[in-house]
Amino acid sequence: MDQEMKIMIVDDEMIVRESLLHWFEKNGHKVETASSGLEALEKLERRSLKDTVMATRAMQADYHGDFKDSKDKFGGNIVVYIGWDYHLMFCASRAFPLPPEMPFGDIVKAVIPEAFAIHPEFDQIDWNKVQWTLNGEDFSPDHDASIESQGLDHKCLLRFSTPELQGYAGAHI
Repeated sequence: MDQEMKIMIVDDEMIVRESLLHWFEKNGHKVETASSGLEALEKLERRSLKDTVMATRAMQADYHGDFKDSKDKFGGNIVVYIGWDYHLMFCASRAFPLPPEMPFGDIVKAVIPEAFAIHPEFDQIDWNKVQWTLNGEDFSPDHDASIESQGLDHKCLLRFSTPELQGYAGAHI
């Protein structure tokens, strides 16, 4: 992609929107997102976007089909997607079914190492400097409190960033 594009990503799954948003922005494009076809149409009326990527599950806000990944299908657990920003050795966030009462600290001690310890920089992470986002918003976790009490819910996106680490060979890999 040689020239900047203006792109709108439309999807009802936040993880899809966030992943594509980060990738396109990193590659120099202007990106806007919408969570539904109706929201996209409203935004398109206000501005002109040359290129539009649409990957929606349902164009209607009142869609009531059977979703195979709904919360009731996970035996009381919630699915939490976890991603390490700017470490593209992991091409996508990883999904974990976790008990809502799990303390956040257990994610750091047990879940994240299971997914990311293979990375050569993993042992260099200073967990006191890690920056967190939850569903695209800055997040300051309490390591002793349950994940549910801190707003982690089914199919949420938890991302962590390590500004002092730039990925393998400084290449964000």
